[in-house]
Amino acid sequence: MNTRRTAILTALIMLFSSLAGCLDRDEETVEEKTAMVSTYHVEQLVSSIAGDAINVEMMSTTNVPVHDYEPSAEDIVRLQESDIFFYHGLNLEPWVSSTLSTLGENAPTSVQTHAMPSGEVDLAFETILISDLCDLISEGPYESTTLGHDEHEDHTDETSTDDTNTDDTTTDEDHSHDGHHNAEAEKIITSPEGCPTDTEISVFHMEEGEHVLEFEGDHSFNMAVLKMPGGHAHHHHGHGAGAFEWAGMFEISDTSHTWSMQKVDGAYADQSMRLVLIPTTTPDEPTIHTLEDAASTLIEADDCTVVEDTESITSIASDGSCFELHVGTGDDSSYTIDTTGLTGLAVFAQHVPIEFERDQHYLKNSAGEDVEPAAEESTGGGHHDHGSHGGAEGEIGAEEGEEAFEYDPHSWLDPLAFKEQAKVVLDALNSAFPEHESTFTSNAESFMSQLDSLHADFLTTLPSESTCKDTKVIANHNAYSYLAKRYDLKFISIHGLDPEGEPSAADIAEAVEEIKEDGITVLFVEEYTSVSAVDSIVQQTTSDTMPSGVSVQYLYTMEMAPKDSSDDYISLMRKSMNNLKDGLGC
Repeated sequence: MNTRRTAILTALIMLFSSLAGCLDRDEETVEEKTAMVSTYHVEQLVSSIAGDAINVEMMSTTNVPVHDYEPSAEDIVRLQESDIFFYHGLNLEPWVSSTLSTLGENAPTSVQTHAMPSGEVDLAFETILISDLCDLISEGPYESTTLGHDEHEDHTDETSTDDTNTDDTTTDEDHSHDGHHNAEAEKIITSPEGCPTDTEISVFHMEEGEHVLEFEGDHSFNMAVLKMPGGHAHHHHGHGAGAFEWAGMFEISDTSHTWSMQKVDGAYADQSMRLVLIPTTTPDEPTIHTLEDAASTLIEADDCTVVEDTESITSIASDGSCFELHVGTGDDSSYTIDTTGLTGLAVFAQHVPIEFERDQHYLKNSAGEDVEPAAEESTGGGHHDHGSHGGAEGEIGAEEGEEAFEYDPHSWLDPLAFKEQAKVVLDALNSAFPEHESTFTSNAESFMSQLDSLHADFLTTLPSESTCKDTKVIANHNAYSYLAKRYDLKFISIHGLDPEGEPSAADIAEAVEEIKEDGITVLFVEEYTSVSAVDSIVQQTTSDTMPSGVSVQYLYTMEMAPKDSSDDYISLMRKSMNNLKDGLGC
């Protein structure tokens, strides 16, 4: 009997031990660590190093373009529950700063992956422009023009053209004179490095049309026309933003308010933003719609009053006024609004103001308190309910609209820069999960070795002008500054052809016109460029000299996951390399 009882007890102990083991394994599964990532190329970086040690998940569960992505409530919950979050930075993901700020202490450890090799810097568009200008001044070609005149004032009306440079951008210089609307330089750069001594560069906002050059007395000057490197000009696909992207209605009970704009991830969403302010006694949502036509007319007019950083917005007309806010050189810009006598104010903005929020609400009263809209609408498709700014629940949308960057964010398209970014990820993973350090280190060394081989292949495949028919690449996306600098290529962006959206007939016509005017024979587009747009361009460029129309080759920016799931960063970069080789005749 005792023997039987002992056998039963032993069996029960073994059974409970087995169950305990299952429970332990289930608990381990539940506690498996997760790294959240912002984009496909960051996922490639983290997955290559993490391997199977931890889960790697993307914020977006659908293949949404990085510039259009807005995290849903479910996405934000997933982010909050993750153990570490990796994002690229350089304002590629404009939603990151506001979302992490909203999560506050509940936000996971966050790591910006962008990095450059030692001794190399981020490619700022202004730096590229200055370098090109200084090379032109030092080496040419440019035309030195002396204008000799009598002591009386002279005026010359000029339609801006340039026969000495391949870039067909217009420019204007308009010296001060009474009776004319005088253009002022948006920025003046004195004695830039690489230019002759005492060189001064004036940067104007350049648009098409006839411009007036005014001068007095004898003048001698040199003029060069170069295309200002553009930011990443993406539009919301299918939203139809119109003249303005956002409208808000505010109840006013103070004589003064402050509007602010801040750098996010080291850069302003744009260097300027137009606002239309319309006083009203009925600050509600229906009134917004009744004022839309008037706001559109005002915001598109040529006489918006320019307001610089720290200056005041005054003299708001009873039927509305347009103001163009220019940011300063610091991380924060602010403007005082004179709201004396107003009980309600409708605001129509060229950009959604939360694009410029880092840690401050865009509108405050004279006591520094946040002023929320009584009603608002985002015509570009985004919406953001600020709540109390201390952790609002629900969906948080970071509306982008048309974005202008100080920097080209696409540093991952340079294999050597991506190698430095791999080191950033390795250090972060080792710190967060030290128990897997040996796995991470081994994986990182293998991945970095592949990047070295990729770089070596680029050097031998695209070596120099002597072995390629051309080094100028015509692409539909201004995303290749780092790739161009690393491999001595020149990328020129064609207008009107959206890399991810469905372009209009007018957009396609603009692209076709550029191709014909510039004699383009090979056009590089991205994987998600509309097939119908590409086919239409090929058909419309067919001619006696180009019987098959323009040739189309593909490049891969990896902001979105590839159509072929068997591809990865290395294979896609090699596809781009081989397509460049074919397209440039190397």
